Amino acid sequence: PDGELTTLVEFTGTAGANPGSGPFARVVQGSDGNFYGTTIQGGASGFGTVFRMTPGGGLTTLVEFTGTAGANPGSYPRAGLVQGSDGNFYGTTSGGGASSLGTVFGVTPGGELTTLVEFTGTSGASPGSSPYAGLVQGSDGNFYGTTWVGGASGYGTAFKMTPDGQLTTLVDFTGTAGANPGRNPKAGLMQGSAGNFYGTTSGGGASNLGTVFRMTPGGQLTTLVGFTGTAGANPGSKPEACVVEGSDGNLYGTTSEGGASNLGTVFRMTTPGKPGINLFPPEGLTTTSVDLLCEIIPRGAATTVSLDYGSDGIEFPNSLVIPPSMTGYQEIRVGRTLSGFNPGSTYYYRFRATNNFGETVGPIQSFAILSEPTVTITAAGELTPTSARLQGQVNARNHDATV
Repeated sequence: PDGELTTLVEFTGTAGANPGSGPFARVVQGSDGNFYGTTIQGGASGFGTVFRMTPGGGLTTLVEFTGTAGANPGSYPRAGLVQGSDGNFYGTTSGGGASSLGTVFGVTPGGELTTLVEFTGTSGASPGSSPYAGLVQGSDGNFYGTTWVGGASGYGTAFKMTPDGQLTTLVDFTGTAGANPGRNPKAGLMQGSAGNFYGTTSGGGASNLGTVFRMTPGGQLTTLVGFTGTAGANPGSKPEACVVEGSDGNLYGTTSEGGASNLGTVFRMTTPGKPGINLFPPEGLTTTSVDLLCEIIPRGAATTVSLDYGSDGIEFPNSLVIPPSMTGYQEIRVGRTLSGFNPGSTYYYRFRATNNFGETVGPIQSFAILSEPTVTITAAGELTPTSARLQGQVNARNHDATV
């Protein structure tokens, strides 16, 4: 493999040069250029640490967790950190805090810890227990996350927390049925481009094999997929990671089990939303016409498509609606042949797709109409009584030409 490995830190447990043990999560690079992370165990009390590391591998232990009490309540941080818009870092511990059910904390780049939430299980002031995943800061400035268990049904929660630690339980998962199907969310949340949050539960749903869900910032849950194991409509089970949103607007993720061999799956899921556009190069260029093509992904709503074109790439005085309206979740190839152009000229175009979720405007593309080749006749040469060399110059105008 092409890659040179440099070991920057070797952790040393409860003491030694680099306290800490068992870093489960990735590091995050802070705005200061250093890297920040957690270890699930180690540190003076053995309950885990928060550390800062320079790009060269210089380690500074910022926090050594102290369990249910002490200076730094919390234990066993399984997840990494997120740097908030205020420059501080935020994370979770899966245990510790006053009830030994986990915490949410903030820590400055210098290592000053503030315990923001101490979870209280199935009831109490801060319902939830054992947050396994980290946090995401929403576009509203609040932090969003999940707990593995706890909440009213004991199946886990999704929550919102203000930067100063005010907790709101948005969702109490209800298992295989009920208002909020799903149980035991092991992963955190992802905020999509439309502002909603997406996540997974490792169990629950109709088949008790896990779900993918969408949640509004206000806590309205929609179950998008219930996994069906080794067969069925939605093969896969026990998703343990969050989904990501691709540049095409689709969601991509994995399940740790299920699929035909019961060894896990990778999936793509299209959710209702603004339509997508995939472009193709122009085809069929002539001296007056061109074929312009694209693929439209309606994303579950009736979608209309328009083709705009013009000569400067700024204004698009010509617009053509491409009927009919289309719907569904599959890619649909559409296009039109345009004619009446001036030979040798360059034109610009874009596709627009609109449904009730909004409008997607494709990138501006260009095409050059073919120019007619030119021929310049020169004087004949190599004259003999019976032959001559007839000569001329052909300008193919940057395209194939037959002479």
